[in-house]
Amino acid sequence: NYGSCFFQNIFHFLVIDGNNRVIMPARYLANALGINDTNIQWTKDEKGYKAVITKNDITVETRPDEKFLTVNGIKTDMDTSAVIIEDRIYLPLRAIANALGVSDENISWNSATKTASITRK
Repeated sequence: NYGSCFFQNIFHFLVIDGNNRVIMPARYLANALGINDTNIQWTKDEKGYKAVITKNDITVETRPDEKFLTVNGIKTDMDTSAVIIEDRIYLPLRAIANALGVSDENISWNSATKTASITRK
């Protein structure tokens, strides 16, 4: 069962960061990937705040300003980082989608319309 998500910057929640990557609020991204709000957490531990997203048997954790995330406890490097903008954590779209099982061939960016698209199972 496939579905498509289209994120167009008409609501000003897509941001192109300094590394030329699309970032967007964690909740919007996770919801679009079929994850309900109960599986999206913003927690604090001894290292500070982190976003935790769980889908089936995959748990992804990332912290603001770190260029890596963890997937089921395994560290994975990213080419950009999560950031806080206006009290929201913005996550790198491709890195989070990949970590949750979406392959690169199912993620696209249309620079003319400034639209990110994800096809998910």
